[in-house]
Amino acid sequence: MIAAALVVALIGGGVAWARSATLRQPAIAALGAGNELALLVTDGEARILVLGAGDPAEFGNALGAAMPGPVQRIDVLVLAAGEAGVELAVAARRAKDVRRVLSAGPVSAAANTALGGVIVFEGSRRIALPGGTSVTVETAATLAAPVDDPAWRAVIRRGGTTVVARSDGAEATGFPPVMGVTAVLVCSGGLDDPPGAARTEAVVAPSAAFRPTASGWSSDAAWVMRVFPGETARLRFVEGGLRLPPESRRLEPGS
Repeated sequence: MIAAALVVALIGGGVAWARSATLRQPAIAALGAGNELALLVTDGEARILVLGAGDPAEFGNALGAAMPGPVQRIDVLVLAAGEAGVELAVAARRAKDVRRVLSAGPVSAAANTALGGVIVFEGSRRIALPGGTSVTVETAATLAAPVDDPAWRAVIRRGGTTVVARSDGAEATGFPPVMGVTAVLVCSGGLDDPPGAARTEAVVAPSAAFRPTASGWSSDAAWVMRVFPGETARLRFVEGGLRLPPESRRLEPGS
């Protein structure tokens, strides 16, 4: 059951924020946080950052590339992995103006202070961006991810296009199925034949985890994209689907 939606409220007035045409476009930026991925979802003036774990220095480099120059504001930062993402969240807060922090699990008192207060939620939280994009972060305990360290996923929707980001390529059975998925972002772990992922049109994963020819992805995914530490891959929502970065490559069946 999805909790009540959090609608991002943007602050108007005479503050002179630098406008970035790129950041105003509806898109998902996969940020190379070492051997894991973080996500920056943008739509108009709204910016949502979803964090698992990862390397703070490499994450900082990727975040700086995704939000260059004077662009500072992050409306909502979500700790999808709870305490595991605190180091990345602290790095983001030092570099940018983070307005609100949500966590899918409890964090320590020290982390709560360092992040300026954290709103904890259980199960799932949906964030609606004013431009029509939504981000729903969910957690679930599985055999591989126990209750104290649950798996998580983020479902990003705009119009008829759905993108699913998973905490691990093998963690799909703990969640209800999502139909009509255009792309899957594997935020950590390997890509060995994740259940329920067949026939997706694109797969994005950290470079260290990317072994497409060793699994069923080689026959099911049409396009693949590797994200290296400290770098960014941007998936842009367009009419009827997604526009992938030019570095993506087509993967033929059996290759």
